[in-house]
Amino acid sequence: MNLLVFCDGTWNTPQQLDDGKPAPTNVVKLRNAVAENSGQRVYYHPGVGTDGGVVDRYIGGGIGDGLDKNIISAYYWLATNYRPGDKIWLFGFSRGAYTVRSLGGMISRCGLLNAGGAGTGDDKVWEDINALFSLYRQPAASAPAVIASVGRPFYEVATGNPTKESVPVYFIGVWETVGSLGIPDDLALANLLDDPQKYAFHDTSLSPIVKNARHALALDEQRQSFIPTLWDNVAANPRVKQRWFVGVHSDVGGGYAQCGLSDIPCGG
Repeated sequence: MNLLVFCDGTWNTPQQLDDGKPAPTNVVKLRNAVAENSGQRVYYHPGVGTDGGVVDRYIGGGIGDGLDKNIISAYYWLATNYRPGDKIWLFGFSRGAYTVRSLGGMISRCGLLNAGGAGTGDDKVWEDINALFSLYRQPAASAPAVIASVGRPFYEVATGNPTKESVPVYFIGVWETVGSLGIPDDLALANLLDDPQKYAFHDTSLSPIVKNARHALALDEQRQSFIPTLWDNVAANPRVKQRWFVGVHSDVGGGYAQCGLSDIPCGG
């Protein structure tokens, strides 16, 4: 079984328009190209800032409100759908790239909870996953203590050294992970955060549980708030490729009606 997680960029939705014309991101295009059947299940989450009214959209999109929820929700979906032998595929653009990279880091550090059979309204599972997410955000915390407190089996209990029984992430594919915090590093907006470091990556290194990884980056992006966040430990790894493409942020990840450039890093 392939389990595919798609997380979109800020304010991005499948229905978005650019100058009155459809302007899907590469995340949406790839998600729409995937068949859902007995061998594949799909999870898609629109970008941060797409919920609520106008104010909620712009505040959410600007300061990263909802990022934690997106990571936790995607983890919940995997925990309730994964079975040993399944392949996990993670795809994201911009803050969606931050989301899936953080999701992979959380699985690496905490393991994947075995919540098979749980429904979306299972409060205890949500509480357990929130506890694990707090562990992921606090590297100094005791993993065995938190994991023991959950009281639910794991597909793999993280030990720091992945074993043959580790839950693998078969593939991570991201377009434009940006900003020193993993989100656009706009100082005016970052000042609205109570604790900007809350959203910082704790693992810019690619986890060894990830089998294959790809990162598409914008060669012509000049905005200081869109400095890319690359994987920093992959120079000699043949299964990892980070490549630069002509254009700016949305020329690589999509979201413009004119999609000649963005189709290239989407495999078009």
